[in-house]
Amino acid sequence: MLITTATAPPLYADQVLEISTSGKGNRLIGSVIGNGEAKYACAALGPDNRIYCAPLEAHRVLLITPEDHEVEEIGIDLGKEEEKYSCIAAAPAGHMMYAAPRNARFILEVDTKRCYVREVGKDLGPVKRKFTAIVSGKPPEAAGVILYDVLWRLQDWEGPAVHLKEVELVRGVLLLRI
Repeated sequence: MLITTATAPPLYADQVLEISTSGKGNRLIGSVIGNGEAKYACAALGPDNRIYCAPLEAHRVLLITPEDHEVEEIGIDLGKEEEKYSCIAAAPAGHMMYAAPRNARFILEVDTKRCYVREVGKDLGPVKRKFTAIVSGKPPEAAGVILYDVLWRLQDWEGPAVHLKEVELVRGVLLLRI
């Protein structure tokens, strides 16, 4: 079945917005999502053609099935922490999705085959606004491009001094700690 919609997860809205790309009208889908104020700020298409949204201030991962117009929250309750995750991407191979922590302390891993969510990796500490974007690709090509782009942007940074402390490749995703 050909999907002719685009989908937007709720930030301050209460439901998911389904946008018709064929001119047949837009609509809200799924039930009201009530936990958190700024609920979701990112979404990515998973290897199973469903959309996964890491929680910004919501408590759980949001799973959207565009073909069936269904919405559900999955996985563990990640708590009330503000600005937990603001990016998510599919791993370059397999059935996993990863979200880099913004204010959360761990990487978020979503197993799309089992709808299983867990925090993985070492504790990245209490630093606020650690990561804001994530790109997945086949290493080392993606990692080199991202590292080059980040270093290029840092050289033109006019804010406080920024020093790259650590670069880590985790399951095909480049994480930079500053």
